[in-house]
Amino acid sequence: VDYSDWLGAPVVMGSLGPEQPFILSGQTVSNSDGSITVKAYGTGGTGEIHFFNYQGNPKEDSQIFSAGSNFFDIKFVSIPDKNDASKKITQLDITFQNPGGEAIFWWDKNANTWVRCSNQHMNPDGSITITVTDSTSPNLNDLQDPPFGGGTPLQVPVLSPALLVVLFGSLAFIGFFKFKK
Repeated sequence: VDYSDWLGAPVVMGSLGPEQPFILSGQTVSNSDGSITVKAYGTGGTGEIHFFNYQGNPKEDSQIFSAGSNFFDIKFVSIPDKNDASKKITQLDITFQNPGGEAIFWWDKNANTWVRCSNQHMNPDGSITITVTDSTSPNLNDLQDPPFGGGTPLQVPVLSPALLVVLFGSLAFIGFFKFKK
């Protein structure tokens, strides 16, 4: 498990997982304050799981969330059954009790950006559950080191094609008279 994101990061709660950091298929575990719950599914096997909350955005140079966002880390390593490698955890349902907004994002270190989790839904109580498998974003292998952020994305203005034509036309018009002198 790579702990490099945790080094030097401001921390509110540094629980490194339940007292026994292992999860079995069919079992549910929570971090020490109950704000993150993980349920494992699969054909058997175990996994090692660790939780961590950040005081602020661990990727401060990438501000895409509005104020009030929450940042956390979940590190998971699947440990297949030593007698039958096909018995392993194949899905995690991760519920964030206080997501800090309307969506959960994860840090994709290969793309160097925050990416919206692909399989998520908001629960009636305001919590958000993401499902992680081998085919989601993030996938189970990605859970070895990404931080997560829960929040409302900052709105980027959307420029329609008509607005772009007006904008570039105006710039061309201004440029024409500026260089005509």
